[in-house]
Amino acid sequence: MLSDRKQQFLIRLEQLLGAVQESERREIMSDFESHFQEAYEAGRSEEEIFRSLGSEQAIAREILAQYGLELPSVQEPPAAEKEAEPHAASDRSALAHSTFTAPLGSRMDSPLRLIRLETDVVDVHLDTHDGEDIFYHFDSFDAGQFDVREAREGDVYRLTVQLRRSGMKRFFSSVSGDLQVRIPASFGGAVELACGSGDAEVRQIRAERFEADLKSGDLTIRDSTCGHITARMKSGDAELHDCTCVKADLHTLSGDVRIFNLQADEFALRAVSGDIELDRLAAQALRAEVLSGDMHIVEGQGATWTFTAASGDLELASIDADVHIDVASGSISARNVCGSLTVMAKSGEVECELASGTRQAALENKSGNVRLLVPSELQELELEASTVLGSVSVRLPQFPDGQAQTSRFRGQLGENGPKVQLATKVGSISVASI
Repeated sequence: MLSDRKQQFLIRLEQLLGAVQESERREIMSDFESHFQEAYEAGRSEEEIFRSLGSEQAIAREILAQYGLELPSVQEPPAAEKEAEPHAASDRSALAHSTFTAPLGSRMDSPLRLIRLETDVVDVHLDTHDGEDIFYHFDSFDAGQFDVREAREGDVYRLTVQLRRSGMKRFFSSVSGDLQVRIPASFGGAVELACGSGDAEVRQIRAERFEADLKSGDLTIRDSTCGHITARMKSGDAELHDCTCVKADLHTLSGDVRIFNLQADEFALRAVSGDIELDRLAAQALRAEVLSGDMHIVEGQGATWTFTAASGDLELASIDADVHIDVASGSISARNVCGSLTVMAKSGEVECELASGTRQAALENKSGNVRLLVPSELQELELEASTVLGSVSVRLPQFPDGQAQTSRFRGQLGENGPKVQLATKVGSISVASI
């Protein structure tokens, strides 16, 4: 029995190969079904198989190329997703060796401005050293299946490591490789990394610009300083540890994101599916957009932070910034936000714990309860609360008259306290002391 996912994959692939002669197309599809079965018998899970396959469009494009055909223009992916053609300069694919070690001197009349690595079915480890050359070391149990090329074109250095195989068998191959690249620590230009399949680990990079595109695999960046960090990922987790930059852009389709100790003037994060964890983030401007997934943010500081989620829970704690939250479906918890706090929720529970540095807070929920926790030592506070279908309960020693349940409450203590507005259409509002 074919799984639904496999069946849909085969149907879609056959549609994309419509330009191939029918007899040839049937043979290709038969080969794919056979290779699926061989992969199952070899102990590979369905998830592993699809992870190595990539998209139907990418597979169809490579097969059609063997027949001198192309996908219709309406099916072409964005230019950034097209696989770059290797610019051959020297072919270092030794026939009988499984290890490649090759230095390329960068001491030339014109300095390098760009270092670009292009790989597929290869794990990449990028690091720096104190010298002035670029070194790489490639290792694989089946190195003969790989084409390894490096080129120097003006101020651009390019290293390409890809499988030689073409056609259907390539996608079910268990062949993999490990590429280690070391570039000068003094290099201050741009670094680009394009990985078709495989993990990438980057350490101690100092660059004006770092850009990573991963189709399938995890990305880890550690101890790096860059002017602009850009990462685009289709399937895989992303982690940034102890990094500094002026601007960071991170876009993921499927995978979790973990950021620890990142310093940036601007940080933009967009995720379609996956959980987000931000710990010790310092960013003047932060914009995080998640379609489906939970967000956990703790110990951060900045100027203006905005969080948007279609579905998922959001938790903030110990944040020194003006925070705006907009969640369509999911619970929201905000504790110790020093600055202003604005929450717009359509469905779910909302809870907020005021801090001594909270300047103002506005919590609005369309359908769900709202709960506010107020420090007992807070001596000044302006509070408004209202609900359409539900009740308002205020249990604060500062407002002894507010304990009786009602649909609306207004009270003020002192003149300079934070202004807090609570509202829900369907749900109850509770205010308590901590």
